[in-house]
Amino acid sequence: MPDSTHDIARTDYCSRASLIVIAMLAASCSSDGESPVVSLRSATFGPAPILDEAAAVPDPVAPTIRKVLIIAVDGLRADKVDNSDGKRLTIPNFERLQRDGIFVLESHQERVPGGAYRTCPGFIQMTTGKRIAAHGVEGNGDCSEGRFREYPIFFRRLKQLRPDIRIAVAEPTEEVGQIILGSCGGIAQLSSCLDVVTTFDYSHAGDLAGRDRVLQWIRAGYDVVWYHPHEVDRQGHDHGWEDSETDGAVERLDEEVLGPLLTAIDAREKQTRERWMVIVAADHGGHDRRWGTSGDHTTKESDKKVPIIVSGSLIPDEGERPLNAFRTWDLPATIFDFLGLTPNPSWPSTDGTSILNAN
Repeated sequence: MPDSTHDIARTDYCSRASLIVIAMLAASCSSDGESPVVSLRSATFGPAPILDEAAAVPDPVAPTIRKVLIIAVDGLRADKVDNSDGKRLTIPNFERLQRDGIFVLESHQERVPGGAYRTCPGFIQMTTGKRIAAHGVEGNGDCSEGRFREYPIFFRRLKQLRPDIRIAVAEPTEEVGQIILGSCGGIAQLSSCLDVVTTFDYSHAGDLAGRDRVLQWIRAGYDVVWYHPHEVDRQGHDHGWEDSETDGAVERLDEEVLGPLLTAIDAREKQTRERWMVIVAADHGGHDRRWGTSGDHTTKESDKKVPIIVSGSLIPDEGERPLNAFRTWDLPATIFDFLGLTPNPSWPSTDGTSILNAN
Protein backbone atom coordinates (compact mmCIF):
# COMPACT_ATOMS: atom_id res chain seq x y z
CA MET A 1 0.00 0.00 0.00
CA PRO A 2 1.49 3.35 -0.98
CA ASP A 3 2.29 5.67 1.90
CA SER A 4 2.87 8.96 0.11
CA THR A 5 0.06 11.48 -0.10
CA HIS A 6 -1.96 11.30 -3.36
CA ASP A 7 0.05 8.30 -4.61
CA ILE A 8 -2.02 6.80 -7.45
CA ALA A 9 -1.67 3.34 -8.94
CA ARG A 10 -3.49 3.70 -12.28
CA THR A 11 -5.44 1.03 -14.11
CA ASP A 12 -7.22 0.33 -17.36
CA TYR A 13 -10.52 0.35 -15.46
CA CYS A 14 -10.84 4.13 -15.76
CA SER A 15 -12.69 3.89 -19.06
CA ARG A 16 -15.75 2.75 -17.03
CA ALA A 17 -18.13 5.54 -16.06
CA SER A 18 -18.72 3.98 -12.65
CA LEU A 19 -15.24 4.79 -11.41
CA ILE A 20 -16.13 8.38 -10.70
CA VAL A 21 -13.85 8.95 -7.73
CA ILE A 22 -10.79 7.31 -9.25
CA ALA A 23 -11.38 8.55 -12.78
CA MET A 24 -11.59 12.15 -11.60
CA LEU A 25 -8.50 11.80 -9.44
CA ALA A 26 -6.38 10.04 -12.05
CA ALA A 27 -5.51 12.12 -15.09
CA SER A 28 -4.57 9.13 -17.23
CA CYS A 29 -4.67 5.34 -17.34
CA SER A 30 -2.35 2.47 -18.14
CA SER A 31 -3.01 -1.24 -18.50
CA ASP A 32 -0.90 -2.57 -15.67
CA GLY A 33 -3.82 -4.63 -14.33
CA GLU A 34 -3.59 -3.27 -10.76
CA SER A 35 -6.57 -1.94 -8.87
CA PRO A 36 -6.40 1.86 -8.65
CA VAL A 37 -5.48 3.06 -5.18
CA VAL A 38 -5.46 6.63 -3.96
CA SER A 39 -3.82 7.26 -0.61
CA LEU A 40 -4.82 10.48 1.11
CA ARG A 41 -3.28 9.74 4.48
CA SER A 42 -1.31 12.22 6.45
CA ALA A 43 2.01 10.81 7.58
CA THR A 44 0.95 11.60 11.13
CA PHE A 45 -1.85 9.07 10.96
CA GLY A 46 -0.27 6.16 9.09
CA PRO A 47 -1.47 2.60 9.62
CA ALA A 48 -0.39 0.40 12.47
CA PRO A 49 2.27 -2.18 11.60
CA ILE A 50 1.22 -5.59 10.31
CA LEU A 51 1.69 -8.04 13.12
CA ASP A 52 3.52 -11.33 12.95
CA GLU A 53 1.25 -14.37 13.13
CA ALA A 54 3.07 -15.48 16.29
CA ALA A 55 2.54 -12.17 18.08
CA ALA A 56 1.78 -12.45 21.78
CA VAL A 57 -1.77 -12.13 23.08
CA PRO A 58 -2.22 -8.57 24.38
CA ASP A 59 -2.76 -7.67 28.02
CA PRO A 60 -6.41 -8.65 28.69
CA VAL A 61 -6.97 -5.71 31.05
CA ALA A 62 -5.75 -3.07 28.59
CA PRO A 63 -8.43 -0.87 26.97
CA THR A 64 -9.93 -2.22 23.78
CA ILE A 65 -9.55 -0.49 20.43
CA ARG A 66 -12.81 -0.54 18.52
CA LYS A 67 -12.85 -1.06 14.75
CA VAL A 68 -15.62 -1.32 12.17
CA LEU A 69 -15.97 -3.28 8.91
CA ILE A 70 -19.01 -2.46 6.76
CA ILE A 71 -19.80 -4.94 3.97
CA ALA A 72 -22.52 -3.37 1.80
CA VAL A 73 -23.56 -6.15 -0.59
CA ASP A 74 -25.21 -4.80 -3.70
CA GLY A 75 -28.55 -6.45 -4.48
CA LEU A 76 -28.54 -8.97 -1.62
CA ARG A 77 -32.07 -10.22 -1.06
CA ALA A 78 -32.90 -10.94 2.57
CA ASP A 79 -34.06 -14.49 1.92
CA LYS A 80 -30.67 -15.43 0.46
CA VAL A 81 -29.14 -15.34 3.95
CA ASP A 82 -32.14 -16.73 5.82
CA ASN A 83 -30.88 -19.73 7.82
CA SER A 84 -34.26 -20.65 9.32
CA ASP A 85 -35.19 -23.59 7.07
CA GLY A 86 -33.59 -26.65 5.55
CA LYS A 87 -33.45 -25.23 2.02
CA ARG A 88 -30.95 -22.52 2.72
CA LEU A 89 -27.75 -22.00 0.77
CA THR A 90 -24.37 -23.12 2.07
CA ILE A 91 -23.45 -19.93 3.92
CA PRO A 92 -21.67 -20.79 7.20
CA ASN A 93 -20.06 -17.37 7.54
CA PHE A 94 -23.35 -15.50 7.16
CA GLU A 95 -24.76 -17.88 9.74
CA ARG A 96 -21.85 -17.21 12.08
CA LEU A 97 -22.42 -13.46 11.84
CA GLN A 98 -26.09 -13.93 12.66
CA ARG A 99 -25.29 -16.26 15.56
CA ASP A 100 -22.77 -13.81 17.04
CA GLY A 101 -24.84 -10.65 16.90
CA ILE A 102 -28.13 -8.91 16.14
CA PHE A 103 -29.86 -9.13 12.79
CA VAL A 104 -33.08 -8.56 10.91
CA LEU A 105 -33.99 -10.31 7.66
CA GLU A 106 -37.19 -8.35 7.10
CA SER A 107 -36.08 -4.74 6.85
CA HIS A 108 -37.90 -2.81 4.15
CA GLN A 109 -36.04 -0.24 2.12
CA GLU A 110 -37.97 2.89 1.18
CA ARG A 111 -39.37 3.17 -2.31
CA VAL A 112 -38.61 6.33 -4.24
CA PRO A 113 -41.59 8.43 -5.44
CA GLY A 114 -41.23 6.96 -8.95
CA GLY A 115 -41.84 3.53 -7.50
CA ALA A 116 -38.46 1.78 -7.45
CA TYR A 117 -35.83 0.44 -5.09
CA ARG A 118 -32.55 1.81 -6.42
CA THR A 119 -28.84 1.75 -5.64
CA CYS A 120 -28.38 5.47 -4.99
CA PRO A 121 -31.39 5.99 -2.67
CA GLY A 122 -30.53 2.74 -0.90
CA PHE A 123 -26.99 3.85 -0.22
CA ILE A 124 -28.00 7.40 0.72
CA GLN A 125 -30.12 5.89 3.50
CA MET A 126 -27.33 3.55 4.57
CA THR A 127 -24.49 6.08 4.58
CA THR A 128 -26.10 9.35 5.66
CA GLY A 129 -28.69 8.12 8.15
CA LYS A 130 -31.44 10.10 6.38
CA ARG A 131 -34.46 8.80 4.56
CA ILE A 132 -35.11 9.48 0.89
CA ALA A 133 -37.41 12.49 1.32
CA ALA A 134 -34.72 14.44 3.18
CA HIS A 135 -32.29 14.17 0.28
CA GLY A 136 -34.86 14.50 -2.50
CA VAL A 137 -33.13 11.86 -4.63
CA GLU A 138 -35.47 9.63 -6.62
CA GLY A 139 -33.09 7.52 -8.68
CA ASN A 140 -29.55 6.77 -9.72
CA GLY A 141 -29.48 9.54 -12.31
CA ASP A 142 -29.83 12.34 -9.75
CA CYS A 143 -27.60 10.91 -7.03
CA SER A 144 -25.31 13.94 -7.14
CA GLU A 145 -28.27 16.18 -6.25
CA GLY A 146 -28.59 14.92 -2.68
CA ARG A 147 -28.43 17.36 0.23
CA PHE A 148 -24.99 16.19 1.28
CA ARG A 149 -23.93 19.45 2.90
CA GLU A 150 -26.65 19.04 5.51
CA TYR A 151 -26.63 15.23 5.55
CA PRO A 152 -23.17 13.96 4.54
CA ILE A 153 -21.83 10.43 4.43
CA PHE A 154 -20.86 9.14 7.87
CA PHE A 155 -17.17 9.05 6.82
CA ARG A 156 -17.24 12.85 6.89
CA ARG A 157 -18.83 13.02 10.32
CA LEU A 158 -16.34 10.52 11.74
CA LYS A 159 -13.45 12.65 10.50
CA GLN A 160 -15.00 15.74 12.05
CA LEU A 161 -15.36 13.99 15.39
CA ARG A 162 -11.99 12.21 15.29
CA PRO A 163 -9.56 13.72 12.76
CA ASP A 164 -7.04 10.93 13.39
CA ILE A 165 -9.46 8.12 12.54
CA ARG A 166 -8.26 6.07 9.56
CA ILE A 167 -10.93 5.27 6.98
CA ALA A 168 -10.37 3.00 3.96
CA VAL A 169 -12.89 2.57 1.15
CA ALA A 170 -13.23 -0.15 -1.53
CA GLU A 171 -16.02 1.11 -3.78
CA PRO A 172 -16.86 0.25 -7.42
CA THR A 173 -19.97 2.35 -8.13
CA GLU A 174 -20.57 5.81 -9.48
CA GLU A 175 -23.51 6.27 -7.13
CA VAL A 176 -21.56 5.90 -3.89
CA GLY A 177 -18.71 7.85 -5.47
CA GLN A 178 -21.11 10.76 -5.93
CA ILE A 179 -22.25 10.49 -2.30
CA ILE A 180 -18.61 10.67 -1.21
CA LEU A 181 -17.78 13.61 -3.47
CA GLY A 182 -20.91 15.53 -2.48
CA SER A 183 -20.24 14.96 1.21
CA CYS A 184 -16.55 15.84 1.09
CA GLY A 185 -16.87 18.98 -1.00
CA GLY A 186 -15.23 17.64 -4.16
CA ILE A 187 -11.95 16.09 -5.21
CA ALA A 188 -9.73 18.58 -3.39
CA GLN A 189 -11.41 17.80 -0.07
CA LEU A 190 -11.51 13.99 -0.22
CA SER A 191 -9.09 13.73 2.69
CA SER A 192 -11.80 15.28 4.88
CA CYS A 193 -13.74 12.02 4.45
CA LEU A 194 -11.28 9.17 3.99
CA ASP A 195 -7.62 8.17 3.94
CA VAL A 196 -7.40 5.65 1.11
CA VAL A 197 -9.79 4.57 -1.65
CA THR A 198 -9.67 1.81 -4.24
CA THR A 199 -12.07 0.48 -6.85
CA PHE A 200 -12.64 -2.83 -8.60
CA ASP A 201 -14.61 -4.44 -11.42
CA TYR A 202 -18.24 -5.64 -11.35
CA SER A 203 -17.37 -9.34 -11.27
CA HIS A 204 -16.32 -12.19 -9.03
CA ALA A 205 -12.66 -11.43 -9.77
CA GLY A 206 -13.35 -7.77 -9.00
CA ASP A 207 -14.91 -8.61 -5.64
CA LEU A 208 -11.84 -10.72 -4.79
CA ALA A 209 -9.56 -7.81 -5.71
CA GLY A 210 -11.58 -5.58 -3.39
CA ARG A 211 -11.44 -8.25 -0.69
CA ASP A 212 -7.65 -8.39 -0.95
CA ARG A 213 -7.42 -4.63 -0.38
CA VAL A 214 -9.71 -4.92 2.62
CA LEU A 215 -7.55 -7.71 4.05
CA GLN A 216 -4.53 -5.42 3.74
CA TRP A 217 -6.34 -2.63 5.54
CA ILE A 218 -7.55 -4.88 8.36
CA ARG A 219 -4.02 -6.16 8.91
CA ALA A 220 -2.66 -2.62 8.72
CA GLY A 221 -4.88 -1.43 11.55
CA TYR A 222 -7.34 0.90 9.81
CA ASP A 223 -10.21 1.96 12.03
CA VAL A 224 -13.19 1.93 9.65
CA VAL A 225 -13.26 -0.09 6.43
CA TRP A 226 -16.02 0.14 3.80
CA TYR A 227 -16.36 -2.61 1.18
CA HIS A 228 -19.07 -2.86 -1.51
CA PRO A 229 -19.01 -6.26 -3.29
CA HIS A 230 -21.04 -6.27 -6.48
CA GLU A 231 -21.17 -9.76 -8.03
CA VAL A 232 -24.53 -10.70 -6.45
CA ASP A 233 -26.22 -7.71 -8.10
CA ARG A 234 -24.47 -8.40 -11.40
CA GLN A 235 -25.70 -12.00 -11.45
CA GLY A 236 -29.19 -10.89 -10.45
CA HIS A 237 -29.46 -8.53 -13.38
CA ASP A 238 -27.83 -10.94 -15.83
CA HIS A 239 -29.62 -14.17 -14.85
CA GLY A 240 -32.38 -13.33 -12.36
CA TRP A 241 -32.44 -13.23 -8.56
CA GLU A 242 -34.15 -16.65 -8.38
CA ASP A 243 -31.57 -18.29 -10.63
CA SER A 244 -28.79 -20.67 -9.57
CA GLU A 245 -26.12 -18.22 -10.81
CA THR A 246 -27.20 -15.66 -8.20
CA ASP A 247 -27.36 -18.31 -5.48
CA GLY A 248 -23.84 -19.35 -6.46
CA ALA A 249 -22.65 -15.76 -6.18
CA VAL A 250 -24.01 -15.58 -2.62
CA GLU A 251 -22.24 -18.82 -1.70
CA ARG A 252 -18.98 -17.61 -3.24
CA LEU A 253 -19.36 -14.36 -1.32
CA ASP A 254 -19.72 -16.36 1.88
CA GLU A 255 -16.78 -18.69 1.28
CA GLU A 256 -14.29 -16.55 -0.60
CA VAL A 257 -15.01 -13.11 0.82
CA LEU A 258 -16.61 -13.34 4.25
CA GLY A 259 -14.53 -16.34 5.30
CA PRO A 260 -11.10 -14.72 4.77
CA LEU A 261 -12.27 -11.39 6.21
CA LEU A 262 -13.55 -13.00 9.42
CA THR A 263 -10.36 -15.05 9.71
CA ALA A 264 -8.30 -11.85 9.45
CA ILE A 265 -10.43 -10.18 12.12
CA ASP A 266 -10.08 -13.22 14.39
CA ALA A 267 -6.29 -12.95 14.06
CA ARG A 268 -6.30 -9.23 14.86
CA GLU A 269 -8.42 -9.79 17.96
CA LYS A 270 -6.05 -12.50 19.19
CA GLN A 271 -2.92 -10.46 18.51
CA THR A 272 -4.04 -6.96 19.46
CA ARG A 273 -6.49 -5.08 21.67
CA GLU A 274 -8.76 -4.56 18.66
CA ARG A 275 -12.41 -5.53 18.82
CA TRP A 276 -14.31 -5.40 15.55
CA MET A 277 -17.95 -4.76 14.74
CA VAL A 278 -18.92 -6.29 11.38
CA ILE A 279 -21.96 -4.89 9.60
CA VAL A 280 -23.56 -6.56 6.57
CA ALA A 281 -26.38 -4.77 4.76
CA ALA A 282 -27.73 -4.19 1.26
CA ASP A 283 -29.19 -1.41 -0.87
CA HIS A 284 -32.06 -3.43 -2.41
CA GLY A 285 -33.16 -6.93 -3.35
CA GLY A 286 -34.66 -8.05 -6.64
CA HIS A 287 -36.73 -10.54 -8.60
CA ASP A 288 -36.50 -11.85 -12.13
CA ARG A 289 -33.83 -9.52 -13.53
CA ARG A 290 -35.36 -6.41 -11.95
CA TRP A 291 -35.17 -4.62 -8.65
CA GLY A 292 -38.39 -2.63 -8.62
CA THR A 293 -38.73 -0.44 -11.70
CA SER A 294 -42.42 -0.23 -12.60
CA GLY A 295 -45.85 -1.71 -12.10
CA ASP A 296 -45.96 -4.79 -9.87
CA HIS A 297 -42.20 -4.62 -9.38
CA THR A 298 -42.71 -1.79 -6.90
CA THR A 299 -44.46 -3.93 -4.32
CA LYS A 300 -42.50 -7.19 -4.44
CA GLU A 301 -41.29 -8.24 -1.00
CA SER A 302 -38.13 -9.64 -2.60
CA ASP A 303 -37.28 -6.20 -4.04
CA LYS A 304 -37.56 -4.21 -0.84
CA LYS A 305 -36.46 -6.67 1.86
CA VAL A 306 -32.79 -6.46 2.81
CA PRO A 307 -30.78 -8.10 5.58
CA ILE A 308 -29.04 -6.08 8.26
CA ILE A 309 -26.52 -7.94 10.42
CA VAL A 310 -24.51 -6.33 13.22
CA SER A 311 -22.02 -8.78 14.68
CA GLY A 312 -18.81 -9.02 16.67
CA SER A 313 -17.17 -9.99 19.93
CA LEU A 314 -18.59 -6.92 21.73
CA ILE A 315 -22.07 -7.19 20.20
CA PRO A 316 -24.80 -8.92 22.26
CA ASP A 317 -25.80 -12.31 20.82
CA GLU A 318 -29.45 -11.31 20.64
CA GLY A 319 -30.28 -13.01 17.35
CA GLU A 320 -33.07 -12.15 14.96
CA ARG A 321 -35.35 -9.17 15.44
CA PRO A 322 -38.85 -8.87 13.92
CA LEU A 323 -40.01 -7.04 10.81
CA ASN A 324 -38.45 -3.58 10.47
CA ALA A 325 -36.96 -3.70 13.96
CA PHE A 326 -34.24 -1.55 12.49
CA ARG A 327 -33.46 -0.02 9.10
CA THR A 328 -30.39 0.78 7.04
CA TRP A 329 -30.62 4.44 8.09
CA ASP A 330 -29.84 3.29 11.64
CA LEU A 331 -26.31 2.23 10.63
CA PRO A 332 -24.45 5.58 10.98
CA ALA A 333 -25.85 6.07 14.51
CA THR A 334 -24.84 2.49 15.33
CA ILE A 335 -21.27 3.13 14.18
CA PHE A 336 -21.02 6.34 16.23
CA ASP A 337 -22.37 4.47 19.25
CA PHE A 338 -19.95 1.56 18.91
CA LEU A 339 -16.97 3.91 18.54
CA GLY A 340 -18.07 5.97 21.55
CA LEU A 341 -18.64 9.15 19.53
CA THR A 342 -21.42 11.67 20.06
CA PRO A 343 -22.53 13.71 17.03
CA ASN A 344 -22.20 17.46 17.36
CA PRO A 345 -25.59 18.79 18.57
CA SER A 346 -25.35 21.62 16.03
CA TRP A 347 -25.52 19.14 13.14
CA PRO A 348 -28.92 18.36 11.55
CA SER A 349 -30.26 15.22 13.15
CA THR A 350 -30.35 11.87 11.40
CA ASP A 351 -33.45 9.71 11.13
CA GLY A 352 -31.72 6.68 12.59
CA THR A 353 -30.91 5.46 16.08
CA SER A 354 -28.31 2.99 17.26
CA ILE A 355 -29.21 -0.64 16.71
CA LEU A 356 -27.10 -1.44 19.79
CA ASN A 357 -29.64 0.38 21.96
CA ALA A 358 -32.73 -1.13 20.33
CA ASN A 359 -35.14 -2.95 22.63
